[in-house]
Amino acid sequence: MSRKRRFLTLTPEQEATVAAGYTSGKSSVYRKRCQAVLLSHRGKSIKELCDIFGVLPNSITNWLNRWEKEGVRGLQTVAGQGRPCKIKADDAPLIAAIKAKVEATPKKLDAVLAQLERDASLSMSRRTLKRFLKKTVTGGSVSDVI
Repeated sequence: MSRKRRFLTLTPEQEATVAAGYTSGKSSVYRKRCQAVLLSHRGKSIKELCDIFGVLPNSITNWLNRWEKEGVRGLQTVAGQGRPCKIKADDAPLIAAIKAKVEATPKKLDAVLAQLERDASLSMSRRTLKRFLKKTVTGGSVSDVI
């Protein structure tokens, strides 16, 4: 026994909306999900979509289910995905402390990391600290600090 083949049926308005998301969506993941919805509407099976996108059938099924429940908003990535940041952008005292420690010893980030771990119970890699500095403190280049 084979499973029932599942295809989406879109109205012309829905198809135009998804096509616009596919061509001009900001994130590549969102464009990929829009493309999957369009291809399902055009008769591609979940197995064929898995081969096209290189994902598992559960992913395709989740995309299609989210489309049916929420429409285009269901295809977008939900906030809170991924690993949370070690340093919150709204934690001004911690950011000020990191900035002061880096300004005191800009060439010794390992010493700054040791101080942060000791004082703020915050452990991170040197690379994470550099990324943070590049985004917030220096406004551009880490080489300005190091």
